[in-house]
Order: sequence, then structure tokens, then C-alpha cells
Amino acid sequence: MSCQHPNCLILASSEVHKYQCDICNTPFCSDHGTAGGDREGREGEVAQAYPSQCWKCGGFNADE
Repeated sequence: MSCQHPNCLILASSEVHKYQCDICNTPFCSDHGTAGGDREGREGEVAQAYPSQCWKCGGFNADE
């Protein structure tokens, strides 16, 4: 699975392109989206789960 960003120059690698958007299922590398996961809340708050998002769905885009 390789990053689907049209300007991605990183060679395909399972380590580099290991993310998939939870919204549109587009594969992306760490430069072209935001990996999701659990984030700890502030003291006294419950941890929250954040989705993985590609650049098309509002994830971080390192090219911009």
C-alpha cells in the first residue's frame, strides 16, 4: 500500500506508508496525514480516541 498523495516522493515501504484514513480509507505516509490513536486527556479527564486522517480529510499535510 503506497501513499496516494499526488506529490509523495517517498518510496513504497510498509513502515513509511502504514497509515490508512479512517474517513475515506486512503493510504498515506506520515508526511501526508495525521495518524490517529488514543490521546491522554488532561488530569482528571478520560483519554479520547482520534481518527487517522489523510490530507484530503483534514489531516496534517507536510507539503503546505
